[in-house]
Amino acid sequence: MGLPLIAVLVSAVSAGLATVLQAMAVRRVPVVLGLRTASVAALLRSPLYLSALALVLGGFALTAAALQTLPVFIVQAARASSLAVTAVASVALLSHRLTRLEIAALVGVCLGLATL
Repeated sequence: MGLPLIAVLVSAVSAGLATVLQAMAVRRVPVVLGLRTASVAALLRSPLYLSALALVLGGFALTAAALQTLPVFIVQAARASSLAVTAVASVALLSHRLTRLEIAALVGVCLGLATL
């Protein structure tokens, strides 16, 4: 059970990081483009956005592999922790500041995962 658990935790980290990388890539698209085909094309040419998509795909594969041996509730809970990874990564990469309530929620997520 050790390797599948590590796989699903890596999957959560990759999904959380992918979310922040996608946000960074979208911020780099010029505002003039708006929500048009040109802005989507600009994103699909962005190495940052493409690497985020690769992280999502890799995380999906790791989750599918973990589901072969772990119970669904453990995989789902560990996968949902990607939200905590997103919050921490946004502090480091997007200069976001977490409120006390958000920090308490992060602690709750970590305690919940440790309990499982």
